[in-house]
Amino acid sequence: MYKMIALDLDGTLNNDEKKITEKTREALLSVQQHGVTVVLASGRQAPGLAREAQALDLKDYHGLLLSYNGGRIQDATTGEILFDQAIDRATALRFLRHLEAYPELSPIVDDGESIFTTDARRHKVQDESRNNNLKVEIVENIADAVEARGFLPVKILTAAPNEILVPRLADIRRGFEDELSFVQSAPWFYEATVKGVSKSSSLARVCERLGIERSEVMAFGDAQNDMSMLDFAGRGVAMGNALPQVKSIANRVTLTNDEDGIADSFETRNSVIPLPGKAEGYASFNLGMAPMSGFNDHPLSGYWTRLGNTIFTRGSRFYNFQGLRRYKEKFSPDWEPRYLLCTSKLVLPRVLTNLISLISRGPFGLIKK
Repeated sequence: MYKMIALDLDGTLNNDEKKITEKTREALLSVQQHGVTVVLASGRQAPGLAREAQALDLKDYHGLLLSYNGGRIQDATTGEILFDQAIDRATALRFLRHLEAYPELSPIVDDGESIFTTDARRHKVQDESRNNNLKVEIVENIADAVEARGFLPVKILTAAPNEILVPRLADIRRGFEDELSFVQSAPWFYEATVKGVSKSSSLARVCERLGIERSEVMAFGDAQNDMSMLDFAGRGVAMGNALPQVKSIANRVTLTNDEDGIADSFETRNSVIPLPGKAEGYASFNLGMAPMSGFNDHPLSGYWTRLGNTIFTRGSRFYNFQGLRRYKEKFSPDWEPRYLLCTSKLVLPRVLTNLISLISRGPFGLIKK
């Protein structure tokens, strides 16, 4: 089954109170105890992953810290930086000076210890300082400070209220699209990293290093910067609170971050059955069928197809078809269609009747109250 689980933090691992619930924590400790590598994959600066890494005991299990939207990967046990892709000096300085033309925007750059800003009251500066355990250093000019300190930023963050930021997105990236990758990680953040760097590209690197196939990766996310990661993973899971475009590309939508969506996915798919079976060499298990659930009521569907759908949706007198489907859906199975072949349309009613009779444990099941 899955050998790696990649988790976005804000809006995914953390609930709206910025906390990991005990249920989610216990679920993630359990999968690590079964040999699964947990990766914290965030747009946050590297120090900002420390609290969650400690809460999940990643240091005890060689968990991985993927920060700056994939710009850096670190082993939580050894502290070794496995990958670090900073923006080259010339590009970083040119981009920061480009942003000076838009004083309504708030560039945020850090050196791993401090955030550099011209005004501590600028949009989201204090939030970024608090969330990432970084000091705030006031400078006269951010580009000059970066040049003078001699460090290379892994990520350059542009912050502003959504109604100000969105109309400026094209202006922000203009002239830099061949050198930098851009992603909107939150309504108020637009992030720039080295071209080609993303959560998915960094996951690909660690998978190659650890000998893990894409099909063995499960990823959870809620925002635009999680989409590449969910698309890369063998199973991409969108949180119930995720953006519509994130849900549209996910293999499954789970509960929200306030409803233990991650833990729910493990309970229904990974922890209860596959993980104990994994130790015995099992790769999958068969849940059986969900009869009648493959029919639909599309206006262009044939009469018998719509009749089958009617039995599925309204035939609880005979059998709880929908309940069975919902129960098995909890395990996020890979559904495979099974078909009934009939010699003619006239035979189909009798076949359906026999099928329902069989499911209902004989003909008396059809007439019981």
